[in-house]
Amino acid sequence: RGYFELQDGQSPASEMTENLSEKVREDFLKFAQPLLGAEKRSLVVNLDWKNPYYTANARYSEKALIITIWGGFLRAPGMNPSIMAMALCHELGHLVGGEPKQTNESGENVTVEGQSDFFAAKNCLVDFYDKHSEYIPKISNDVHSFCQGSSQCEQSLESGVQTFLYLQKWSFSA
Repeated sequence: RGYFELQDGQSPASEMTENLSEKVREDFLKFAQPLLGAEKRSLVVNLDWKNPYYTANARYSEKALIITIWGGFLRAPGMNPSIMAMALCHELGHLVGGEPKQTNESGENVTVEGQSDFFAAKNCLVDFYDKHSEYIPKISNDVHSFCQGSSQCEQSLESGVQTFLYLQKWSFSA
């Protein structure tokens, strides 16, 4: 199985436009900078819209914490602002999410996947939605019932379900 690719301009495209992804990016950068705490480096979010590959990553540089989301991920059918926000929070979690840590392929010491998910759902996403309610996904009846009236639970869980279904559908091709 190989990684899914979506060439620039290839149909079908998601509801996410380049302009909308830039808006989410700008809103996220303004929101996330205070989460860096004592970190001296700035946060950079690159959207590589024309890159066909379906992925996102986080890395450190000397001067910045860098999140990159590639075009295939942004343009695949089903992408929406809440999934993009979840991905940004998850990638930020790799950089500032705390212990436990792992050494990635570049030799950097980053937060492990599970802790990055926890940081995204508990610390980042709900606070981002507090400031940018326009990105809150429509809550399904199942999620509403499960969360028993907790809006934070509903927002995190619905975003997680949508992201999981999106990743499940497009992560690999036969």
